Amino acid sequence: MHVLVYPVEHRSWAELLDDARGPCKVVSDKMNPVVNWFLGEPKDAMLHLDLSESKQKKSRFKLAVLGSCTVPLVGMTNDICTKQTYYVKEKVINEKETFVERSFNIPHDRRRQFQNLTMEIACLVWA
Repeated sequence: MHVLVYPVEHRSWAELLDDARGPCKVVSDKMNPVVNWFLGEPKDAMLHLDLSESKQKKSRFKLAVLGSCTVPLVGMTNDICTKQTYYVKEKVINEKETFVERSFNIPHDRRRQFQNLTMEIACLVWA
């Protein structure tokens, strides 16, 4: 999968504590963009993911898939963990002439994905 990636700049513990720029800010206003100080310059890359059900990790609202990227994103490794947030929708369906209730994971829209996952990246910078 061809994507545009933003590598996470390496920061030492001392640099994180001393940096006066503060935490990440997310703004959707194109006229007044806010730069995330921990993200590097965007780069073209290829993601290689195994999307088989057995390789996916699911929580209550997030899906994670392990893989690799042609560009190191965090540190010097090409290993990655892609994530997607979703909400659960219950639906009654007809299955073999019986009505049953099933749960479906519906991905959030792009803006919500960005909001949910940017916060997580900001936390990982400190981890």
